[in-house]
Amino acid sequence: MQKNSEYRLKSCPFCGGQAEIMQTWDGLYQAVCRRCRCGTAAYAAPSAAALRWNQRSVVNDEMDMKVTFPIIDSGRNDFGCILTASVRYSLGRKTYMSSLVTSFIRPLLPYLNDNTVWNLQKDISEFRDYGDDCDVQTWTAFLADVRDEVRKREITR
Repeated sequence: MQKNSEYRLKSCPFCGGQAEIMQTWDGLYQAVCRRCRCGTAAYAAPSAAALRWNQRSVVNDEMDMKVTFPIIDSGRNDFGCILTASVRYSLGRKTYMSSLVTSFIRPLLPYLNDNTVWNLQKDISEFRDYGDDCDVQTWTAFLADVRDEVRKREITR
């Protein structure tokens, strides 16, 4: 990905990090947070990616998260099951899916139920071949974030 810093971007709505416009391997553009790696969809023009990024709402409490991601419901586990299935599908695949899945889930970790967070930790830590070096880095960093979330909650099984 090539970086493009011509656009003034708001801070990340999830972690407060600084964002940048990056050109993907296929010539499209997306805004990506430098800290948590969440990002927008890819657009044909960098200005479109910047506009979409700046339209995202700032998440500062659980109520805002429910508005931004209304599918997260602590009484149901459908969303957590989909995330867990995405991780299981992506592990060891040696594709862009590793970074896509982990960057999508990372900012959601504080809002997921205990069972989902614990299952993510178990599945990733028990997996033996993450893939190429870049995949190893992606999964190792994500596993560290998941373990931090488990420690914050003191989940034990």
